[in-house]
Amino acid sequence: AALLRTAGLDAATVDEQGHAGIDDDALWQICASEQRVLLTMDRRFLDVRIYAGDGCPGCVVFRLGVESRVGQLAAAARVLKTLETRSPAGRVWVATETRVRLR
Repeated sequence: AALLRTAGLDAATVDEQGHAGIDDDALWQICASEQRVLLTMDRRFLDVRIYAGDGCPGCVVFRLGVESRVGQLAAAARVLKTLETRSPAGRVWVATETRVRLR
């Protein structure tokens, strides 16, 4: 979240919001009601039938070859670059260390 805040975005972690351990569906409902894009490593959120479409704030799922801080930062940097020209609203994005795929 710190990298996103540094880039001027209103970002918060689940822990910061007091939602650690919350059920995925409940978390998604909170994100939708607050119109917050969800950034996650949970592949369950790749289901575009549930997490994409009109009214959905958008979801970014990180799929890293090796889960490391360096990989997370590289993927986050790709997401920030993509945000310059695209909105995640209504879509599921898949972010890797080398690209962002829009679904």
